[in-house]
Amino acid sequence: MKLIYKYELNFEYSYIAIPKGATIVKAGSQNDTIYIWCMFDESNGSIQEGRTFRIFGTGEQIPEHLTYIDTVFERRYVWHVFEEVATQT
Repeated sequence: MKLIYKYELNFEYSYIAIPKGATIVKAGSQNDTIYIWCMFDESNGSIQEGRTFRIFGTGEQIPEHLTYIDTVFERRYVWHVFEEVATQT
């Protein structure tokens, strides 16, 4: 069975533990806080992995190594959520 959980993001960097292999299905604002919602298989829920997320405003420079997740509209602001993906060497 699949589950969806939400995780709060901070500005700058957010390093959070989420179930291994979770898929991010949405980023959004709820009560003036930015969250991501992740879907994962219930049988893998106890195996956690650390993942790093960053939030940028429109017009800010975004490093090349980040992967786009979603855009969040919060009152008069527009934020863009990215995941920091480690490159394999």
